[in-house]
Amino acid sequence: MKKWTKILSIFCSVILSFGMMFGCAGGSGSTSGSGSTSGSGSTSDSGSTEEVVYEREWLSSPVLKTNKDLSIDKNYFVGLGGLTSDTGTGVEKGVTSEYVAKMAGAIGAKSQRVWMHLTQIIGRDVNTPGDIPGECRYYINEKEADKYHEYIRLLKENGVERIVAHSSSIWPLHDYYYQTAGVIPNPWNGEYEEYVRWLKMVGEWYVMLQTEFPEVDYWEWQNEVNVFDGEPIYPAYYIEDNSIKFTRYQKATIVADLSWYIYRAVLSVNPNAVVTSPGFVVWNGCGEWFNDLYAAIASKCLPSGQPFYDTDPDHYFGIMVTHPYPYVHGIKKTIGFLDEVYSVMSANGDADKKMWLTETGYSPYEDLTLTEGEGLKNYDEITELYPQWLDALKKTSYVETAFLFRCSNLTYEMTGSAALRESNYGLFYSPADPEKPGMPKPWTVAIYKYLYGENADTTPLYWYYNEKTKQN
Repeated sequence: MKKWTKILSIFCSVILSFGMMFGCAGGSGSTSGSGSTSGSGSTSDSGSTEEVVYEREWLSSPVLKTNKDLSIDKNYFVGLGGLTSDTGTGVEKGVTSEYVAKMAGAIGAKSQRVWMHLTQIIGRDVNTPGDIPGECRYYINEKEADKYHEYIRLLKENGVERIVAHSSSIWPLHDYYYQTAGVIPNPWNGEYEEYVRWLKMVGEWYVMLQTEFPEVDYWEWQNEVNVFDGEPIYPAYYIEDNSIKFTRYQKATIVADLSWYIYRAVLSVNPNAVVTSPGFVVWNGCGEWFNDLYAAIASKCLPSGQPFYDTDPDHYFGIMVTHPYPYVHGIKKTIGFLDEVYSVMSANGDADKKMWLTETGYSPYEDLTLTEGEGLKNYDEITELYPQWLDALKKTSYVETAFLFRCSNLTYEMTGSAALRESNYGLFYSPADPEKPGMPKPWTVAIYKYLYGENADTTPLYWYYNEKTKQN
């Protein structure tokens, strides 16, 4: 019996290697079948006991597409984004959850992007076995989760209807030899089984998150995966050796795989939930990335580790998410980049899919050494351009919501080349600003008048500033 088991194992390894030659990670994909979730072939291994162990209930859920109406509603045009001091690091103590929620209410944002990192909410005990054989114990960090429950409650209390939970981190497998967030087993280099096991664990974690947060309907599971050559998704040892990285198509394949597993997991708990694409950066020629993404979905190789293929983009993400910042190339060219993305979407059956900009905005401290672009230097320029940018977005047929980054300036010293720029995106001055605590920037007033009319009462924008100056 052991002899035949060994022969079968060798045979499967040969098949998997053969499949990799043709682009499928670890297998040749479904070799037959006529539909998007059908086919008798498999990208998984031969059906070992280990595979069966990880076939959890959520993977058998019949829900593949959200029940939520995803038609465009421009009443949700403006959203807000930014971290709070109660829920995370990188902001000042005064930027509390209550402060941000009230600022969202003041500007009339109906949508909010909430930084809620998976590794912050889900803890792990690597020394204790979990309920999945071979895995360690994972648990909800209730102390951290409660902070977000309160933050979301405050947002909704102030008129925010749509909560977009964003995470920029995912645990590696607890027993993987390289323990760094963002490191992924390489399915093209002998780690296909680990890769599939990791995909399924990511699904488990999102089942936990959606179960813990029924008040969240929208999930953006990663940030700007296409921004760097290797980061923020990379194989082991990329940090030590930058030549070790995934190709653009391989990264697109991983993004598609993760999207399918996360969407399936979330929908098994909440059929009205939506998993968006990760936030993608856009640039001149960025259509190549999106072509790769759709090509991976259409390849009949995905989802990895399943006995079928799925070529329906709606089963991977419900909303396309981008992060355009118009300061480099100007408004017209940046709209052109978004048009390029939408053109790829349309060519792949997603003409009816809407786009969210979960990050966009202006900072007065951009890189002025750029050879092309507007090179913003002063508040007057931004005050003039910001409403023009929003107007150009609103006129597109596909953009529904622009989440303005960020709520408030930072006054404490950041490090790194982007420090000054990152610190000054705020729609409001920092609550710690000695002269203008929580005061709206001139462009925030201009945005407000663009949204609600030139004669709109801007008093709500000054609530914090008025409170602080009265106290002083």
